[in-house]
Amino acid sequence: MWKNESSEELTIDRLFVRVVHLHRNRARKLYHSLGLHRGQPGILKLLWEKDGLKQKEIAEYRNLQPATVTRMLQRMEKKGFIYRKQDEDDMRVSRIYLADHGREVK
Repeated sequence: MWKNESSEELTIDRLFVRVVHLHRNRARKLYHSLGLHRGQPGILKLLWEKDGLKQKEIAEYRNLQPATVTRMLQRMEKKGFIYRKQDEDDMRVSRIYLADHGREVK
C-alpha cells in the first residue's frame, strides 16, 4: 500500500479515482484554453471522423437532446470551430462542417 500526504492508505481504486480526477481537470483546462466547453470536444471529434453531418445525426451519435446540440453548435459556430451549409439535396436541412479553426484544434 502507498501512503499519501495525510498518511492514509491509498488503495489501487483510490489511486485510479485520483488519476481520473486529475485527467478530467487537466482536460477541462486544456479545452477551456482552446475556447471549448464541456461536450464540444466530442462533437469536434465526431466531425473529424464524419464531417458534414446533420444536426439531428450529431444529437443521435452523441446521445444528446437536439436543443442541447443547437446551443453547443451555436457557441462553436460563434467561436469559428464549425460552420453550417444547406444540404444540396434537401434545402430544409443544414449540414455541419469543420471550419479551419476546428481542424487546427485536432
